[in-house]
Amino acid sequence: MSRTTEPAWVTFLADQRLARILYALGGHLPPPDQYEVVMNPLTEPDEDTDWERWERTCDNCGTFCPEGEDFYAGVTSREHEGQQVIFTFGACAACAGA
Repeated sequence: MSRTTEPAWVTFLADQRLARILYALGGHLPPPDQYEVVMNPLTEPDEDTDWERWERTCDNCGTFCPEGEDFYAGVTSREHEGQQVIFTFGACAACAGA
């Protein structure tokens, strides 16, 4: 996925994910001397999810894209109190806008 702007669903999910992380951590990320960069997946699988399947599943619509089908991996970042938070995500061709 090569874009100058991220899809709206990525913006929404990244902002939502950062808010959940901050809520869980009392509003602050670990100190920068512990972690210069914080990296997280945009979504997480359930406990009983097949990890290999999850890694090729669109974070937006939930479509599984087996090997040989177009699947796009991307990153987006946010900043909170001077720390960078990077989110990784995967998208099917339709959600990637390809």
